[in-house]
Amino acid sequence: MNQHVPVVSEGDVERVIRRDFPGSSFEEISAVIGRYGAESFHSEMARVRLAVLKLAAGDYERLGIQTAHALSDPRDVVAAAEYPNYWREADGDWSGEEEQEIIRLDRDQYERWLHKS
Repeated sequence: MNQHVPVVSEGDVERVIRRDFPGSSFEEISAVIGRYGAESFHSEMARVRLAVLKLAAGDYERLGIQTAHALSDPRDVVAAAEYPNYWREADGDWSGEEEQEIIRLDRDQYERWLHKS
């Protein structure tokens, strides 16, 4: 079974910034995460920016740290944000059913986070 790849947009990024950083300047938060996407080789900007926002969990200091991680290797922040159980247990020796359950749990937790009010 393949991992779920969320379909996200810059509109999702804007909504999550406003939700998770309500007392902060939208422009300031956007500028921090906007560092990822400044280079021509950066890809999947909305997906990576949302991963940074999820891992920051509304904390401005963590936002800077996670943005730096994304600039170093975006796969690390995407894996930690979208696939936390699978990523933590990457060396797991699972049965097919166990792996499917971990993938389902990761998908469900990400979707709940993305769409919470």
